[in-house]
Amino acid sequence: MRQNTESLFDVGLYTVPEASRLTQVSAGRIRRWLGGYRFRTRAGIRAQEPLWSPEVRPMEGTLMAGFNDLLEIRFVNAFVEMGLPLQRIRRALLELQHQVGVEYPFSRRQVITDGEQIYRKIVIDGKSLFYDLSGSRNYAMYEVVERELLDAIEWDESGQARRLTPDRKIAKVIVIDPRVSFGRPFVRDQGIPASALASAYKVERNYDRVAAWYEIPASTVRQAVAFHKKYAV
Repeated sequence: MRQNTESLFDVGLYTVPEASRLTQVSAGRIRRWLGGYRFRTRAGIRAQEPLWSPEVRPMEGTLMAGFNDLLEIRFVNAFVEMGLPLQRIRRALLELQHQVGVEYPFSRRQVITDGEQIYRKIVIDGKSLFYDLSGSRNYAMYEVVERELLDAIEWDESGQARRLTPDRKIAKVIVIDPRVSFGRPFVRDQGIPASALASAYKVERNYDRVAAWYEIPASTVRQAVAFHKKYAV
């Protein structure tokens, strides 16, 4: 968890509603995963700890998320939607944190799933082996990869996630990078905020004129406008 504002320039900074829009995961689910929750049992009220510690501390009592939190949210949600029990995911997260030595293991490229368990990818003699982190802890061969998740991420040489394309279907040129404007969505290569292009189009109502202003293809403006309309971050 980051401690101060000075260290947030490369983290990304999102409210829960913003994180919800960018990941398409419900705000309630995100709040439970990042902030924990209480529930009633016959023995009384019990507290459930967060799945992991958020990358940044709450600001004025408001729960916040960082770039790595977005990645964890996307993966955990995918596992949940595939039918993995949350307690199994919780155990896998704890073991991954221990084995990989990082707080946010799903921001590392070595994590994979076959729809039944959660695995850490290990390459031996050119073959991919996946170590079961959520059940029997056996080595096995699997080829099933969550491409929709993995292909949306750009990695550095160490296998750490550095950029995310939130929606490759409607806006493959719009990315977020925690090192750029606190993680605000922008146009790859040009660095133009998606919100700036959307605002310009709102005034001009013409893709070609906005494209001419910024010296970019009209298709890029269209993607930015579509992205902003859907995500508005």
